[in-house]
Amino acid sequence: MALRACHGSHGEYDGHEAGITQHDHHADTKTVVDQCRWAPSLSYAHANGCTRFINATGTRPTTSVGGMQKLPWCVRAVAPGARKGHAMPRQPSTGTCTFCQGTYSKGTMTRHLSACPQRQAALQAPAGRGTGRATPIVHLVAEGGGPYWLHLEVRADATLATLDAFLRDIWLECCGHMSQFCIDGEDYVSGAAEELGASTMHVTLEKVFVPGMTCTYAYDFGTTTELTLRVVAERLGARPREAVQVLARNTAPVFPCVVCGQGATQVCTQCIYEDEGWLCDACAPEHACGDDMCLPVVNSPRVGMCGYAG
Repeated sequence: MALRACHGSHGEYDGHEAGITQHDHHADTKTVVDQCRWAPSLSYAHANGCTRFINATGTRPTTSVGGMQKLPWCVRAVAPGARKGHAMPRQPSTGTCTFCQGTYSKGTMTRHLSACPQRQAALQAPAGRGTGRATPIVHLVAEGGGPYWLHLEVRADATLATLDAFLRDIWLECCGHMSQFCIDGEDYVSGAAEELGASTMHVTLEKVFVPGMTCTYAYDFGTTTELTLRVVAERLGARPREAVQVLARNTAPVFPCVVCGQGATQVCTQCIYEDEGWLCDACAPEHACGDDMCLPVVNSPRVGMCGYAG
């Protein structure tokens, strides 16, 4: 089973790395420790009730490193493949083309990108900042549920680790959690691959992605943000210096404050799971959970989760 210390208000980020491996003598199995980087130590996380357990067998663990028998209030047991997200108000989703700055619906953006005159001109232009050497380039759509999506082009010789780093940077990173791609039944994880019986992310996209396929990606095995990745197409073009390019991105959704109806700027990390807790700056201080439970509203599927602030 994997043991994760979650984000909380008990400490500050101090750069501690994740991926420590310890031995659970009670269960006689190895335990992968993926400690949130803010925690000064694993024992500190235990003492302050901020530890999540992810059991690789899908059963709820009854003990931990050190033999602790009772699980703290915030412990969550998550079977492999199980994903925890949150509901949000449904609304039409549009996005902006990077090349022409036009606004198109989620359903028409793929078709637009294939015909966008400005994009076609960019593709036919001299290599410019690229090397000029032809290379396969993969067109991906990343969907985060609700109104959140990205169209990306990624060099096929880039690794899953490179794509993982990009997704973290643009959408996800909060506390240095582990992440995972699941592709054709194979798991590729960001750390502790041997202990988890998985593969590393040091594999190139050209080895695992083909047009028409879909796969999943998950960030944080406790408060999980799951993405669906769809391979739209592959083309041969001048090799760009940047491994990943954004072709289009969803327009930031606007959620009304549940109190006054104005545009929400904050969201309660507790109430969001009941599709509530969207608050403006004026109403947040009066929220029953306290404004210290709020995070900023950001254009990301991780809005309101763990400590993500964009």
